[in-house]
Amino acid sequence: MTSSKTWAGRSVILVLVGHIVTGCGVASAPQHPNLPALYQVEVRSALADPSVSSFQKQILEDYWVTDAEYQEATQKYTECMLDAGWSARYRDDSSLVTEVGPAPGGPYDNGKWDGNDASSSSSGGDDTACRQDIVLKVYWGMKSNPEGLSQGQLVRKCFEANDIAEGSDLTNDQFESLVKSPVYVAQSDQAQLCVLDPTGTGGWTLEGAAQIRASLSGMPSTTPVVVSEPSR
Repeated sequence: MTSSKTWAGRSVILVLVGHIVTGCGVASAPQHPNLPALYQVEVRSALADPSVSSFQKQILEDYWVTDAEYQEATQKYTECMLDAGWSARYRDDSSLVTEVGPAPGGPYDNGKWDGNDASSSSSGGDDTACRQDIVLKVYWGMKSNPEGLSQGQLVRKCFEANDIAEGSDLTNDQFESLVKSPVYVAQSDQAQLCVLDPTGTGGWTLEGAAQIRASLSGMPSTTPVVVSEPSR
């Protein structure tokens, strides 16, 4: 899914990617004792995956991602994209969204690129090749979900924190299946926000969750609309 946004006076594309990491095999690197099993499995898969860059593997080989390594990975992406003619950066949250626009003076800086014409597709292959998503996913996971809870556990925790009764009568396994179902739509905008961003680090807003919920279900928003009195 992509959307346009203005950044530093230029139209950019927000590139959203899935958070799914695949791979198989067992790596021989030692496991960090403080890293939850959820992330240890992901790191092992990444270390055994030949498609993962050596740069990411060097960071992940000790089963830990420091603040400095996170910054290094985001800078690596920006520099890689700049070499390809794009001015790009990761948004500073767990969404793995990247903001991409033509680099000043670069091959795409022709004054005609608006993020929606045919040339915008040119950034797609470069973006994919330059991404450092596995490092960033592990880093943000450690930050926002240090216990390594499952998606269902995180959503249920968010529901409870916001006094949302939806699914309270379900077992943990049933609730897990519910929130992972591709056809599931929450009963309120706040619940939908919990499903989209249970830890609050993904950059989602209540208004954004309301739009997603409405598009999935056709149901009206449950978020009150505040109308300001016109100035006199």
